[in-house]
Amino acid sequence: MGGQAFGRQLTGTVTTSPTPLVVLPATGGGPVTATDPGITVPGVFSSGTTVVSTQGVESAPGDLAGATSTATVENVAIVGATGLTGFTADSVQSTCTATPAGITGATTIANGSAGGTPVASNPAPNTPIAPPVGFQSITL
Repeated sequence: MGGQAFGRQLTGTVTTSPTPLVVLPATGGGPVTATDPGITVPGVFSSGTTVVSTQGVESAPGDLAGATSTATVENVAIVGATGLTGFTADSVQSTCTATPAGITGATTIANGSAGGTPVASNPAPNTPIAPPVGFQSITL
């Protein structure tokens, strides 16, 4: 069982690869951590410091039974084609744990809003929210 984590990936008009990216070695261990200072794509997206980490979970010494990966992105802002801000948050954190028993995950959003409307701080995976003008959809 392996693990990986990345902080952000843009697709659409502007495309970026998953950044920063960490991959857990097949032998497990960790944590494997990377930090990125952030990115600004004028009129599209900006973020502050991004920290990602993945770590093996052992059921016994040397027996890799799973992995836990975490990504935290600070000062997130997504801007629409009209120049309006579609989503902002002080930070967005996502955690995923995979074991033979299954996969669990959670997201925590600090001071998030979409078009000025507050969003849940712990949304369920793939939660759609009503998009502000200029956005086709926003899924948390």
